[in-house]
Amino acid sequence: MILATLAAVILPWTASIWIYLKRKSYFHTKLKELPLLSRYAFLFFAFCIYLFFLKPGHSSEQAVFSRNFSYEVAWSLFADRELENSPPPDSQFKPPIDSHLIRSRFTKKRNLVVIVLESTRADATSIYNPKLDTTPFLKQLAKNSIVALRGYSVNPHTSKCLVAIHCGIEPRPGMAVHEAGRGGLPAKCLPSLLKEVGYHTAYFQSPTYWFESRHKLVKNLKYDEFYPGESHPKQGFSKVNYFGYEDKIMLAPAEKWLKEYKQKNGNKPFLLTFLTNTSHHPYGVPKGWPIKQYVTNPRFNRYLNTVAYVDSFLKDLFDIFKRTRYYENTVFLITGDHGEAFYEHGFRGHSNHLYEETLRIPVLIHDPLRKTNLRIRKVVAEYDYLPTIIPFLGYQIENNHYRGINFMRIQKSPRNVYLSCWKNYTCLGFVNKFEKYIYWFNNRPDEYYHLQADPLEKKNLARETHNIAMYRQQTLTWYKQIKALYDQMGVRP
Repeated sequence: MILATLAAVILPWTASIWIYLKRKSYFHTKLKELPLLSRYAFLFFAFCIYLFFLKPGHSSEQAVFSRNFSYEVAWSLFADRELENSPPPDSQFKPPIDSHLIRSRFTKKRNLVVIVLESTRADATSIYNPKLDTTPFLKQLAKNSIVALRGYSVNPHTSKCLVAIHCGIEPRPGMAVHEAGRGGLPAKCLPSLLKEVGYHTAYFQSPTYWFESRHKLVKNLKYDEFYPGESHPKQGFSKVNYFGYEDKIMLAPAEKWLKEYKQKNGNKPFLLTFLTNTSHHPYGVPKGWPIKQYVTNPRFNRYLNTVAYVDSFLKDLFDIFKRTRYYENTVFLITGDHGEAFYEHGFRGHSNHLYEETLRIPVLIHDPLRKTNLRIRKVVAEYDYLPTIIPFLGYQIENNHYRGINFMRIQKSPRNVYLSCWKNYTCLGFVNKFEKYIYWFNNRPDEYYHLQADPLEKKNLARETHNIAMYRQQTLTWYKQIKALYDQMGVRP
């Protein structure tokens, strides 16, 4: 529609200029002799042609905020045509809007704390990469925790990850955060489920509230209280990136909240969520933070130092729960939202590719009353957290239509965890026990990796695999199904 509108405006002017020049024999005159309006129209048309043929290459972290608009509009027409040519799905996903919790003999009034680590890839932590001493606190905590060794972000962009983490379903593919709009979530998410059984809920973050309407998304998730970066005292803290301040800015407000909550509500259980900020691009650490040399790559080393800072924040946060005597009765879920790339496959940052360095994230459940060093080796997706964590609180899910599974249980049959890029019509894919498939909407060749033999994704086996057409069809079918899940709730672009 946009392209058609531009054509309707530009083409008549272009035609009139050509006729004018032809009839008056002005091809040999100077451009300045053209009428002023015609001159501007001619230059504008030339600029549009330039933009159309300026195909975007690999994006950096900053580039995700500046797209080639005309190229993307044109490319979306081809992508839509391919989707239209694919057969419709045989079935539709049922929205988990009528789900609710039921008590069991194990039900206890236990608190839940969800900690989401910004841009934290699994192998940047000491849990998954023992050669790095970036996260000594997490490493020690993991000795008495459940750790998923193959945790995956399903869409490497924070707003989308928050949907998967809280709601037990995949986010809607695409850049726009429709989930922040009215009626934007086709699921009853974690805060809603817990509020129905007597929990109070609050959400803290160190970044700003305004980016991608985070305040509206948190409201749609049904949190009772929202404390963004703007609400925290800033004196003595450093601004580390364009989204806000260092993470320790949340510590004093969180401790104050816990103390006041105990006075007002006694033993009433709560859900608290914390989203960090420091490890986001451009990887700034607070003033006075000691910089260590972890690797020789300067940018990657800066990033690893931010991960080390976040580990220090986690230690301080756990100390607060111990001081306020909430620690023993609280279950902690710690996860990354997505990873971060440093040109391992020609990309830097996240959002617009589906390689392991961008998708693999730390996943840790710490229950002080259930100390264990259990390691989960199956593929775990962010939308698995909701059905997994609810039993830790002693509840069961009635009318469970969530897309995720309880990863603590034995998996009866293998499954594909489907993936999508943030940018429209860029990439989709899936990962399972052994395989990774990436579909680039014909903008690049399909990719297929056998992760057990090739964990670093160095050898693309797509040309040697006879099932690529089937994998593409399965992926496009999922894409249609998940979009239909949101569309049937009135969530449309």
